[in-house]
Amino acid sequence: MGFEAPMPFLHNFMFIVRWTSDQFRYDDWSSLANGDSTANRS
Repeated sequence: MGFEAPMPFLHNFMFIVRWTSDQFRYDDWSSLANGDSTANRS
């Protein structure tokens, strides 16, 4: 079971994570969602 699996739930989950990171500016969430360790770092 890898992240390559065509699972709509997984796509939705990642979308929610991205959206949540944009809304609340969580550094950790943003880093995970964007794959960027410097994302929204302040």
